[in-house]
Amino acid sequence: MRWRKQVPGTSFSLPTFSADGRTISLPVQEYRDRDAIWVFDADTGDARVAVRFEEPFDVVFRANRADDSHAFAVNRRTETSHVVLFDRFWTP
Repeated sequence: MRWRKQVPGTSFSLPTFSADGRTISLPVQEYRDRDAIWVFDADTGDARVAVRFEEPFDVVFRANRADDSHAFAVNRRTETSHVVLFDRFWTP
């Protein structure tokens, strides 16, 4: 094991590795009705927020990589489930 980190708000979240194995994405409940997607460096455990939602948003289980790891696809929980794609998440 390289590192170990407790991240509050991740009780039902599943970490997902990027295709190259360098990063790990993880949905994190930052507020009662609002999640974010955090990305961790697989070697160091350093974390950054990739996506922070301005409106109520509940990610179900994981943030899967898409578009050669340039985007995330998530299942959004509301009264009905929605699949949502976030493209080019690191571009300012």
